[in-house]
Amino acid sequence: LAAHNASSGAVLPAAVKKRARFGQVAPGTGPPPPSAARLVSSLPALVTAAGAVGLATVDLDTDEVARSVAVARVHDDAILAPLCVQVAARHRGLSPAVVGYLPDQGVALGDVVVPTVGHALLLNHRGKDAFTVVSAVDVVKGAVGEQLRGKAVVLGFTYLSHDVTPTPFDRQTAGVV
Repeated sequence: LAAHNASSGAVLPAAVKKRARFGQVAPGTGPPPPSAARLVSSLPALVTAAGAVGLATVDLDTDEVARSVAVARVHDDAILAPLCVQVAARHRGLSPAVVGYLPDQGVALGDVVVPTVGHALLLNHRGKDAFTVVSAVDVVKGAVGEQLRGKAVVLGFTYLSHDVTPTPFDRQTAGVV
């Protein structure tokens, strides 16, 4: 992983900016999205091989529970999309050119606009065990069969990285579910 801190002058690699930014950004009348002063990115080879890259930052409410994710973050001169937007776009087979940030309305995924509240997408927590979770080892071994065919799949190292987020259902929800 590589850290990029806007205040120190470190520059986010062009490959990350290219794959994480919105294809379109409409003018808005409200305040700009929140800033991402410091970013951590994957290894350059992984970023280059990825079809898209998205930010995975979840903001906690005042009671320390995740209920929304910033729909966009500004870093240097780029407006970057969250991972959930990139996954939805790729799963729908959309070109980055038709994925847009509409500051006063929401996020455009082709001809569908997903509404936002301010600069945030509200998370639809579906409760514990709502998603199929398989071991990354089983994926690598090819032991998951048809279980994941046609589905959006996010691989993560929740256990090793202690990636947990408090949600309305559980204070220790895995970061990748």
